[in-house]
Amino acid sequence: MKVAITPTEELTQVKINGNPVPCRVWVGETDQGTPVELFVLAIIPKDGTDADPAVIEALENELPSFMIKVRKIAAVGDFPKEES
Repeated sequence: MKVAITPTEELTQVKINGNPVPCRVWVGETDQGTPVELFVLAIIPKDGTDADPAVIEALENELPSFMIKVRKIAAVGDFPKEES
């Protein structure tokens, strides 16, 4: 499945492990035309600090102005990313 999504200015909270976590609401549509909502915690470069600085800057420039720009999941807040 592929999904085309667009951010909204709406913020909400979801519970993860019983803790409220702020998320931005995104809306979109699957490749089959099904409308969807997504609750996004963060958008960061996949390789974290190893990413090319030019790639990181390009990603930050693509984000809408109302979105917080971070370079590592640790900068999002106290919610830890599970290591695999």
